[in-house]
Amino acid sequence: MDFNYTEEQRQIKETVKRFADQQVAPRAVEIDEQDEFPWDLHHQMAGMGLIAAGVSEKYGGGELDTISQLIATEEVGRVSIGVADIISDQRLCLKTLDLFGTEYQKEKYLRPLVEGKVSAFCLSESHAGSDAAAIKASAVKEGDKYVLNGIKTFGTMAPVASNLIVFFKTEKTAGAKGISTFVMDVDTPGITIGAKEKKMGQKGVPVSDVIFENCVVSASCLLGREGGGFKIAMSALDGTRLECAGMALGGSRGALENSVAYSRERYAFGKPIGAYQMIQAMIADIATELEAARLLVYWAANLRDESLKTGRRCTFEASMAKLFATDVAMKHATNAVQIFGGYGYIRGYAVERIFRDVKILQIFDGTNEIQRGLIALHLLDLKAW
Repeated sequence: MDFNYTEEQRQIKETVKRFADQQVAPRAVEIDEQDEFPWDLHHQMAGMGLIAAGVSEKYGGGELDTISQLIATEEVGRVSIGVADIISDQRLCLKTLDLFGTEYQKEKYLRPLVEGKVSAFCLSESHAGSDAAAIKASAVKEGDKYVLNGIKTFGTMAPVASNLIVFFKTEKTAGAKGISTFVMDVDTPGITIGAKEKKMGQKGVPVSDVIFENCVVSASCLLGREGGGFKIAMSALDGTRLECAGMALGGSRGALENSVAYSRERYAFGKPIGAYQMIQAMIADIATELEAARLLVYWAANLRDESLKTGRRCTFEASMAKLFATDVAMKHATNAVQIFGGYGYIRGYAVERIFRDVKILQIFDGTNEIQRGLIALHLLDLKAW
């Protein structure tokens, strides 16, 4: 196994790091305080090819491997996990359309997203978060159209989206096999975007309910085959869990770099706090666990690329990568706040923002408790998906 970056990956890392340092870092505090979607940064990232990095070249994407994409996610996440989540969330939508969309859907919905429009992936409901098969939002077929009803929660990017990828029950009694996926314009009659949620962290990434009331869409909006929605969702989650892990790597990097810098300049009892072994131990643990997490994430990312070619699911590996990377990132953010002492608890300090931004990584894209369950069921050879 070659642990070295390719020349292309080194160039991606350098280019994105420069962009993150020069364009994202100076805006991080402002975005966190104002909680407004940074359209200018989004368009810059779209123009750089960061958002469509994994999409087919035919539709304007870069067809980059998963590790290359995660290198970019980490570099942006190092200075702003919220801005990195914009990239990750849009990659989820773009890849879903790229893999499962018809030619018509790709031209109508995918190509504008590559160019800078925004999509929202709507799966969760108030009673169906981790248990995605329990969704109740319905799609009833009437001739060559479907009538959609229901409420989707935690619609990330919905307040700024131009189109939606949404999961409905087309067969109420069929469980997971009765779920179908639709893609549609956000201004379709019968769709209402709810009020923007006020979140603990990852400000600037808008989240809201999406309400469907007798919303009529053409059968051409069906993404994939009827009844195939659950498989689409699970395939998408394999990829977005790795993106979540990539954001966690960025959070750990941010915690480490800020902790090292502060430990050199902050003095206590006549010497820098970095001279004290307790501080050294925390810094050493962050650095070591970060490298361990990165290796686990890259291993799973390699298998993700194989799975897209062979059809073999990489849920087991993606779950381990997401679980470990996000758990240690939360630990690292906590220790960074501890190293900063009282200042770590003050708004405006990067480690305070990292602490708030990292927490959701243990929750969305399948809670870490769900990841542990998937890992165990796989090892016990029990049916999990």
